[in-house]
Amino acid sequence: MPVFGKTLSEYIQFLKPILVLILIVGLARLFLSLAGAPNSTVKWLSLTVVTLLGALYCAIRVHTSGFGSYQQLLPLPGRTTSSARLNTAEAETARPGPTRARIWC
Repeated sequence: MPVFGKTLSEYIQFLKPILVLILIVGLARLFLSLAGAPNSTVKWLSLTVVTLLGALYCAIRVHTSGFGSYQQLLPLPGRTTSSARLNTAEAETARPGPTRARIWC
């Protein structure tokens, strides 16, 4: 089902660099947390910052790559934030003990 004239696979292909970066940062946070790194260290790997940088990257790239017009940017935040939230949920469930109950984005 096309959204603004683009299919889901076209959006995923366009977002591939950002989605890979979100996955890398999410896994790095998870592994640092499981390795016992302090929260003050883990919080510097922020999925929120990666998502915001991804939005800026997409705003520039949609114009320079000829992907479409700026209306094609409307569905993109849902794709990136959903993958970032999935990584956060995975990391949150894997954290041991009550002292590591909150993940800082």
